[in-house]
Amino acid sequence: MVYLIAAMDGAKPTTLSPQPDGQRQYRQLRRSYDRLLQQRDAFRAQRHFLGNQCRHLEGELQHLRPRAYHDGMRIGELEDRIEVLAADNARLKQRLADLSDKLDCSVAAAKVVPNFVKANVPRKTKKRPGRKLGHEAAQRPVPANIDVQIIVPIALDASGACCCPHCNTRLLNVKRHQRIVEDIIPAKVLSTCYHTISGDCLSCRKHVETRAPEQPPASAVAAVQLGVNALATAALMRVQYRLPYRLITQLLLDLPGLPVSSGAVARPVQRMGTWLEGEYDRLRIFLRSSPAVNMDETSWRVDGHNAWLWTLLDPTHTLFHMDKSRGSKVVRDMLGEAFGGILSTDLAN
Repeated sequence: MVYLIAAMDGAKPTTLSPQPDGQRQYRQLRRSYDRLLQQRDAFRAQRHFLGNQCRHLEGELQHLRPRAYHDGMRIGELEDRIEVLAADNARLKQRLADLSDKLDCSVAAAKVVPNFVKANVPRKTKKRPGRKLGHEAAQRPVPANIDVQIIVPIALDASGACCCPHCNTRLLNVKRHQRIVEDIIPAKVLSTCYHTISGDCLSCRKHVETRAPEQPPASAVAAVQLGVNALATAALMRVQYRLPYRLITQLLLDLPGLPVSSGAVARPVQRMGTWLEGEYDRLRIFLRSSPAVNMDETSWRVDGHNAWLWTLLDPTHTLFHMDKSRGSKVVRDMLGEAFGGILSTDLAN
């Protein structure tokens, strides 16, 4: 049997010598006692730490209490001022709304539009252009006199038969054609008939036809076409001199004596824009790498609506671009965000 005499205030325990049969219980009690001593020391250290922290917080509270009082007074003053400013703001907004209504009425009553600004044409109901389906073809009349006869040769194989110029395969269904092209020379209309040959290629799976270098691109309508010079002249008068198609047809009739309708000029000019898409991109690349670019814009009408024609040029290149916007984003799209040259423009506008 084990007898323990110990004081919790730190006195050493007094023990009696354990009996042999109680050694196990003695060791267990000893370990429990040691753990209690460790917990007591930990509780004392924690009590000492918390006491110091409490005294520190009390001192800090005494220091911050006057500042909190002054801050509370300041907040109250600011809240009162906010209420006054909110009332003034509401009164000024109401006054601004009244003045805006009066100004809108006066501007609407006496609105002056600059002379160069035209009113937009109201959009018409969508209608299919041209004649109805199934109408008789309205083609250009065949000229009474053919001034030049040009035979366009075709490639021949070893036996003298017509073959494909791309893969030298013999052509089937060989036909001969008369492609009449009307072009202009100064004060005279030159009619040229190109005698071409076409055929179906079994290897390429294409229908091929001979074509002279000066012959205009093939048209969807197998009729008399306008020549390259006539198309270039019409495009120059339309884009450079900004003439309407009605005046262009009148000039072609008065100067060289070439009768042509407005639609026969408008459609080829639109096709020329498609042919020159590569040149447009090439000019833009040249301008983006140029050290200095000049820029200006002017009003432009498209289908009766106001737009802007932009002009960008350097000493060797000129690029025209039509856009609905007059903002700087058009210039950024044309020259790119990484343009490192000098851009000069008319700042008066």
